[in-house]
Amino acid sequence: MTPNILNFAKIGGSDVAPILGLSPFKAPIDVWQRIALGIKTDLPAHALERVKWGQRLELPTGQAWIEENEPARAHEWRPGKSIEPDDPNWIRYTVDFERPGAILEVKTTSAFSRSNWGQPGSDEIPIHYATQVAWYLYHERQRIRRLNVPNLAPPDRCFVAVLIGGQELLSYTVFADDEFGAAIFERVAAWRRRYVLPKIPPPIDGSDGCRNYLAGKFRKQSGIIRPTENGEAEALAEWLALEMKKKAIEKQIKTLENKIINSIAGDEGIEALDGAGKIRATFKRPKSSSRVNWKTAREAIAQELDAERFAEILENHTTQTQPVKRLSIKRIKA
Repeated sequence: MTPNILNFAKIGGSDVAPILGLSPFKAPIDVWQRIALGIKTDLPAHALERVKWGQRLELPTGQAWIEENEPARAHEWRPGKSIEPDDPNWIRYTVDFERPGAILEVKTTSAFSRSNWGQPGSDEIPIHYATQVAWYLYHERQRIRRLNVPNLAPPDRCFVAVLIGGQELLSYTVFADDEFGAAIFERVAAWRRRYVLPKIPPPIDGSDGCRNYLAGKFRKQSGIIRPTENGEAEALAEWLALEMKKKAIEKQIKTLENKIINSIAGDEGIEALDGAGKIRATFKRPKSSSRVNWKTAREAIAQELDAERFAEILENHTTQTQPVKRLSIKRIKA
């Protein structure tokens, strides 16, 4: 859910993973800038489009999950609403759907991210979503307990419905763990006390958000190249050493890849078992693709008004692309 101006400075469920350094999408500095400075960082255009489609698909995905998994209780489910407790007064959370005893969180992701999700029916969801779900369960359970309403049971589980690639709906169940939720809350509260209240930026990390923050902070330059001080020389030397190691590792990886390709030889791939499961390596061409030059095709069609020649004209202006073989090495989930 998109926060409005009234809760712009509050910490929500989607902020938890970035604060803990567990988000692949945001960095701690992104959350800090919004909460401490009132500056909201914009998502890249491609990411923003993905978020918009996720919001559009949220309602139909949730309804489909309810129809498939709890049709007998469909009348009990209702869309969630934004909650901003009085204590603590600096948090907010919005569950997607709720019924007595349970909540439902809806996610959408691409087919390429399917491997990030575990066995359907389990609680094996990506860690950044797991922390978000734990935040919802912990605070909603606390809120309902404080209400002290007879026969109103706090949710003991969160169902997670994820739509994969727009065509595969998977279901997961995460049970409430108050101890885990309290531990997450304490870490977030400590982060807020340490960085938000005194408006001290969190430590520098390797995220794009941190790089963008620093680029904006030091937009004006003096034009002076000065001598290093206070450990700066050590940082430069460490960077050069790591860069050399990086190049050496990249060379080792390329050598190993060629050895694996040589091992695969005329086969499609090889597999190995280790303590963590199965590893598979393949070396094959992806499916070929076709690309039509529609500009020249249209021009030709305009001149050739005979409809029977349409297929022939398209064929003449279609380029067949033969992709090169690619090496793929990945761990296969049992």
